[in-house]
Amino acid sequence: MTCARVAALGPRFDGRLRVVAVAAGTGHRVVFGAPGAPQADVPDAVAASSAVPGLSARRGSGDRDYVDGGVWSPANLDIAPVGPGTRVLCLVPTAALLAGNRIAVRVLARSWQAAITVEAAGARRRGARVTIIGPDAGSNAAMGADLMDASRREPVARAGFAQGMAAAASPAGAGLCQDADLP
Repeated sequence: MTCARVAALGPRFDGRLRVVAVAAGTGHRVVFGAPGAPQADVPDAVAASSAVPGLSARRGSGDRDYVDGGVWSPANLDIAPVGPGTRVLCLVPTAALLAGNRIAVRVLARSWQAAITVEAAGARRRGARVTIIGPDAGSNAAMGADLMDASRREPVARAGFAQGMAAAASPAGAGLCQDADLP
């Protein structure tokens, strides 16, 4: 998503939103929107967090270049400001990654799922109620195997919207998964 498209939505850091990136020069994780974080507006933070090494250019904010926050962790749940009764909603597009027959992708998917499970357990130990949303079958099919295929954006958005509407309409939260339900 381009900065202009994100900006058109009017997002702002209001104390709840956190966007994670990694400082390219140091490898340190940066949590935009958290107290003490470098100044950035939401569109620039999202662009920095979406800069996948080897696939897209580093993105600058202030005097630093940043890359994808997924370099540090697939979910970064450990930085959620949680305590007893806190509710955490974590969107993880790779939670049900279809790996096909590629062994390296299957190994990566399993390691991401393990990391998400550990991070969610940590938030729960601090008293949070954690809900992880991963793609359902329709969203996964729309995404396909190449997560960087820009031609799939609209079908993925439609499938994700349909999944969200189904989850919202269901008292049981159809389309939602807890970390124990990750494939």
